[in-house]
Amino acid sequence: MRSSRARLVLVTAVLGVTAGLAPRARVRMEAAEPRAPTRNPLRLAVLRLGVTEPAWSSPLNREERDGRYACAGCGASLFPSTAKFDSGTGWPSFWRTSRDNALEYKKEWTGGTEVHCKSCGGHLGHVFADGPRTSDTASEGDVPTSDIKPSNGRRPRFCINGLALTFTETPSDSVGSDARPAASADE
Repeated sequence: MRSSRARLVLVTAVLGVTAGLAPRARVRMEAAEPRAPTRNPLRLAVLRLGVTEPAWSSPLNREERDGRYACAGCGASLFPSTAKFDSGTGWPSFWRTSRDNALEYKKEWTGGTEVHCKSCGGHLGHVFADGPRTSDTASEGDVPTSDIKPSNGRRPRFCINGLALTFTETPSDSVGSDARPAASADE
């Protein structure tokens, strides 16, 4: 079995990450190593190193079926499909989470706010205060109390890397239908 250092070198080589980021990445890899269920190097880099996938690269941008979005690192339910909206940014965007305490927030030195899965600590993306207007979304009672509160009449915009998510379709009431995962770069 390869060591954490060997895996870090592999991910660094595949992604072309500069040597200046390697020490930070090694610490995050070692801390998160037991939870990594995928061998996809880019997915691991997003979840464990905080890398951002290229805009418009995720098939989940175009996903419109009913279902749920879960953490690709541990499978924890994160977002309902009813909270997804087209933000025009190139990454899947949501205005609410699916349950209380699904996410952790971490302030960056740049002033931005990173979003992590509360269950496994995987890096998901960022949250911004420029989501849909509160009048265009469900009432406050439908939103988990742990979500970031609206400001300036707008909900938060959770801008999430598609590689950090998996999608599972909700079965419809029609005969013969069953839940099937969306296309994914998981393996």
